[in-house]
Amino acid sequence: VMLIANIEEKNVRILPFADPKAKLAEFHITMADVPGALARVASLLAENNVDLLSTTSRTLKRGKHAEWIVIADVSKCKCELNVLKQKILAGKAAEKFDFKKISV
Repeated sequence: VMLIANIEEKNVRILPFADPKAKLAEFHITMADVPGALARVASLLAENNVDLLSTTSRTLKRGKHAEWIVIADVSKCKCELNVLKQKILAGKAAEKFDFKKISV
């Protein structure tokens, strides 16, 4: 579930975050801090049917490294997560790709 707080109205909404049948995973991806780096990784995830549910990206060192943290539904992924990791690293889209499955 996702909690959304509205401070002005002083209430909190509880919303389902993902389909109950979803298989969730969290990815921590480090890539070069250059234009298009995140798009290349996102394209590879899309090609493998990974459904992005929540993402956060930030620059770690300007012009050097950036990170992207992703919560995704991998229930329709075309391959195992270890294989997905190898595809992304082999394509030089990312410098580092760590993942963990999230129990629902």
